Amino acid sequence: MNNVFDGKSGNKMDSKWGEILRKFILLLILAVLNAYFFNCINDSFFHLKTHAFDKIPKGELFFLFVILGPLTETYLFQYLPNKILTKIKMKNLFLLVVTPSVIFALGHLYFWLYAVAAFFGGLILNYYFIWLKSRSQYYIYITMLFHATYNLYGFLFMS
Repeated sequence: MNNVFDGKSGNKMDSKWGEILRKFILLLILAVLNAYFFNCINDSFFHLKTHAFDKIPKGELFFLFVILGPLTETYLFQYLPNKILTKIKMKNLFLLVVTPSVIFALGHLYFWLYAVAAFFGGLILNYYFIWLKSRSQYYIYITMLFHATYNLYGFLFMS
């Protein structure tokens, strides 16, 4: 029996969404590993902390991190930079991925190591955004969902 995940259903729509879902899961695992790697480095060597969110109730933090953050950040850190870069005829994939990732990192300057981790997370987000752009008209919404899913994982298991 064929299904969406095996890419053999014969239906181009099914195989396209299966490919998008497989990439989503693979890159989400990579993003989580990135976060754990930098948390481990921080816990082992630097012990850097931010107290920016200490006094915000959990419900508000959930709204900020899992809903509002991914919506606004995807627009500001993936969509707009890529829109501007493509408008000026930038075709270099490396720059289309790295430039918004630098901007993403600068938007996460809670402390320097967090910004470095955010840069690598931004590489994953921007790569997926650009990869999706050629595969789905819903690329911005899928990227928002990816970001929200990652932030939900962090909210539930890493805070």
